[in-house]
Amino acid sequence: DESSASAMRFIGALLLVASASATQLQHLRGGQSKEKVAIIGSGNWGSAIAKIIGRNVLSKDGFDDEVRMWVFEEQVDGRNLTEIINSEHENVKYLKGIKFTENVVADPDLTNACQGATMLVFVLPHQFLGRICPKMTGMAPGCRAISLIKGIEFSDEGPILISNMIKEAMSGMDVSVLMGANVANEVARDEFCESTVGFKEASNGAAFQEMLDCATFRVGKIGDVAGVELCGALKNVVALGAGFCDGLGLGGNTKAAIIRIGLKETAKFAKMFFDGILDETFMESCGLADLVTTCYGGRNRKCAEAFAQKKGTWDAIEADLLDGQKLQGTITAKDVMVVLKAKGLVDEFPLFSRIHAIAFEGAPTESIIDLEHATPTPLPPTPIHTSSRRLTPGLPAGRAGDPSGVRATLGAPLDLVFRPAWLPYPPSARLRASPTPTRPHAYSPHARTHTHTFVSPKSPPRRAPARPARAEG
Repeated sequence: DESSASAMRFIGALLLVASASATQLQHLRGGQSKEKVAIIGSGNWGSAIAKIIGRNVLSKDGFDDEVRMWVFEEQVDGRNLTEIINSEHENVKYLKGIKFTENVVADPDLTNACQGATMLVFVLPHQFLGRICPKMTGMAPGCRAISLIKGIEFSDEGPILISNMIKEAMSGMDVSVLMGANVANEVARDEFCESTVGFKEASNGAAFQEMLDCATFRVGKIGDVAGVELCGALKNVVALGAGFCDGLGLGGNTKAAIIRIGLKETAKFAKMFFDGILDETFMESCGLADLVTTCYGGRNRKCAEAFAQKKGTWDAIEADLLDGQKLQGTITAKDVMVVLKAKGLVDEFPLFSRIHAIAFEGAPTESIIDLEHATPTPLPPTPIHTSSRRLTPGLPAGRAGDPSGVRATLGAPLDLVFRPAWLPYPPSARLRASPTPTRPHAYSPHARTHTHTFVSPKSPPRRAPARPARAEG
């Protein structure tokens, strides 16, 4: 009858939609029916994320069960490290006491580990990229990558993102990034935390979020690769300053000031050298949260504390405290200073400059609090439209008080977003919260944020309705 025919047509339409969706997913995976993940690196952080990914793929549709992890072969107690991992399901050198699921397979052959992969996870010191990328062949067509590498390179022109280095070395492969408040040992112990995927291609950002997100490792995403990545790199420099404070026995107030100034300088640096940086990036896990946890824990803070206590040179401290791991903050601090000096911007970044002076120029550690220029004069207000991401305020480059043109390049929004709470807004403008919802939180479809809009001081102020008189008696 007609009702049966309608039902059959409806079912047919659903099957057609499902088939089209499956075909699209298969196209994104380079023709493979399931995502196949390969992890490039097996240190402390690499092993922690391997535990998360290995467990996740077993419980999520669309992923191949096996996860290959490339391991640089080492000898541990007379045995190959890969043999130990594959038999005991534990990286006894870099993540002792934490067990992998059995589907995580250690492979000392880099080319073999990548065979058929649709998703690559880079998690190793960036100094090795030039050596390993040429050996990475045999991936599925359309393979994409995500970088968990917290570092940065520099040229005479400015900073070079690690994600861009990978992209160029891998023949234009799309590269997302993952950064967040993720101390590896805590992640491995399933202590709740968050992280942030920065993506360029939305479909790839969603795929990596699906691969990584779980109940104890909540992953958000934002379309700002450069902002997310720079947060992950520059927070290690700020952590050196926090470690100096700890070594001097200074209190929480001082460290809080270092964190605030460090976040402001990180945002300023990012906006100075890259377009499309989003203000909200710095309030994600990759920004404020990662900075806080790194300044209270982590290897950079620990080594800086020892340096402040005069326990040796950086190389000696690294060898003594890190058990084979590398110290990233000192390398990044050097590279940042090269760029700032080349561009004549040293005075615009008092904290970064002071940290470098203490670490490498013989400045006394006590001078970490000598930051009289850390809160620069506010910029003249500029009307902000909620759709704008990069603005040019009224202060022209090269004007007295801004010889380098930094403030004119940076734009007013950052100064307003990170203005200290105790500093009043200019009388010529008021900041009003608009209830217009913007991007919801990536893993909570119900969350809402608010934009901020400047309104003219001539606009009539909103008045609260008069309260009814209280009854007597």
